[in-house]
Amino acid sequence: MMPFDPAARSTLKTGARPGLVRQPAPPLPGSPTAVRTGGPSAIHAAGAKPANAITASRHERVFKRGSLMFIEGESGEEMFILKTGKVKVLKQEGGKTIQLALLGPGSVLGEMSLLIDMPRSATAQVVEDTTAIAINRNILEDTYSKIPPWFVSVIKVLVGRLHDTLRRNSDNLVRDHIGGVTHVLLLLMSEATKTPAGLVSVNLNKLKEEALNTIGISGADTDRIVTELILKELVVIRKGERNAEFVDVLKPDILQLYFEYKFGKSNGKPIAGDSMTDGAFKLIKLLLAAGREKGVRQKDGSINIAKSVFELESDRAGQGRFIDMDAVDELAALKLITLIDTAKTTQHLVSKQFTFSFQERKIEKALLVREWIGAFSDAN
Repeated sequence: MMPFDPAARSTLKTGARPGLVRQPAPPLPGSPTAVRTGGPSAIHAAGAKPANAITASRHERVFKRGSLMFIEGESGEEMFILKTGKVKVLKQEGGKTIQLALLGPGSVLGEMSLLIDMPRSATAQVVEDTTAIAINRNILEDTYSKIPPWFVSVIKVLVGRLHDTLRRNSDNLVRDHIGGVTHVLLLLMSEATKTPAGLVSVNLNKLKEEALNTIGISGADTDRIVTELILKELVVIRKGERNAEFVDVLKPDILQLYFEYKFGKSNGKPIAGDSMTDGAFKLIKLLLAAGREKGVRQKDGSINIAKSVFELESDRAGQGRFIDMDAVDELAALKLITLIDTAKTTQHLVSKQFTFSFQERKIEKALLVREWIGAFSDAN
């Protein structure tokens, strides 16, 4: 199995694209650069306050239209409070750039990178000439030192909870959409190519684009779902020509079964085999084997085997002649078997007999679900 690191892809830098040209931020008044270029007299001539006075104007930045405040994937040491202008928040999804939000005066952006030291999750592009107050780590720590320690603790707890909430929301998004992405993958398989080994191969970027268009799920979250499928040993990631990545499907039938399992769960209609008891599982395995050996195939493809014949086969298999009728009722309720009454009545006795009837494919499917239920339920 090839290594797969969705975290690395989710922090992919967007780079400089047409219309996205980073503008170097002007030096802060009072900084060494500003002193060298303008000198103290220039600062005082502009009416600036002494260097030890922390004011909003000292930390203002001016960004020109079309410039970038920061880029997705880079480390963040500042957050911004917009005073004037407009900024749009962009995210790279495969070969597309999508707009997440349009922010105006009073908005705060880039705060999570500063507060919990995480890479930028999006790109901020200036739509109109914008003035923003930049808050860096030094200012943050200096502010912490001027407020009661208990209040600092409260702030950090709230930020931690926000981070956990965002993470859980992302986990829930993956859980809620894993069936949808699996369905998209199954649909793309119908027009996919095959590897020399005979595996169906789907372009990963194509999967991300279709998942974004049909479900609205991001490329990063699609990566996480593909990782889930890799861990279940249903698919692998393969690099092709020009570093293109492909999803190679190892077990198409199990992947289809997994989708049906997730679809049934989301619609409140569990697939047969999902919650089967041990008694029913044991009985259905024995019934399938006995039916294939001694049963009678019908025109509709079903297999019939008389109760008496099944009892003999069960005894030969070392299971005795006893039939667990609770398990029989369970399998009948799941519509995996049908009981055909074959009771015979004589002058002095009623012989209670019946015949088991079942579709071989339905039972095979239920047994596969039971076999894979541990892996399937991991994503619930």
